[in-house]
Amino acid sequence: MSRSISSLALPLFLLVALPALAAGKPPPHWTDYAGPAAGPVLTGPRAWTAAPNTIDMKGGSSFATVALSVEDFVSTDGKENLFGAGDNRFYAPVGTGVALKAPAGLKVGDAVVAAFGGGAITGRVTAVDGDKATIEQYFVGSVRTDSIPTNELLLLDGTVHPGALVTFTGDNGQDAGMVLQNTADTVWVMSEGHVVKKSTGDVQIMVTAPLAAGAACLGSQFAPLTACKVKKVLGHGVAYEVKLGDGETATLTMDRVTKGP
Repeated sequence: MSRSISSLALPLFLLVALPALAAGKPPPHWTDYAGPAAGPVLTGPRAWTAAPNTIDMKGGSSFATVALSVEDFVSTDGKENLFGAGDNRFYAPVGTGVALKAPAGLKVGDAVVAAFGGGAITGRVTAVDGDKATIEQYFVGSVRTDSIPTNELLLLDGTVHPGALVTFTGDNGQDAGMVLQNTADTVWVMSEGHVVKKSTGDVQIMVTAPLAAGAACLGSQFAPLTACKVKKVLGHGVAYEVKLGDGETATLTMDRVTKGP
């Protein structure tokens, strides 16, 4: 049995534009935020930040699920940054802000997280031309390329930082996620849109170098990650057709599969 999975660092439904709030509705806040309080001073006009993916129009937490996204920066108000425009404005904790900066030494073949829609997507650099890079990615069942400003890329360089891909042990076993923010001893990881807090020693950097056909792997669309085997490499390793332990075949993007034991 075969199934095709368009798996991203965040679920596909999170990669859509932030839904508009009702006219006159005040910008939402992350009311139950428990992450780092300190953050960089943002000067705009755009920056990485935690952004809400679902808006609770009944007055509950607007950040029921979150994405790491590049948004229009408006201002800083105490412990929060204001982002967006018009009815799409929202407040995010300053501790989730990351100033835009082009990765130093960006080159063809590098694995990156790229701003995409209302969230982020993983991919590989296929060309660099000044302040733009061509990024290969797997989206909606096919390999595609997009030209993206280099300062809207986060380099996956094997260290823990916002955007890094990691594995960790969650409530449902071993899982994969994207780092939202980190300090010396604590990492906040987004997995399926939700944020979990982990000690630095409890997360492992995912192998983002391309895997070869026949390689042992760990992967799945949702937790837990299971043993698998790479059957086919898609593009330059932005996604893989894998055979799972239950015999089924699945297509997983690079943020949901890593090198196996």
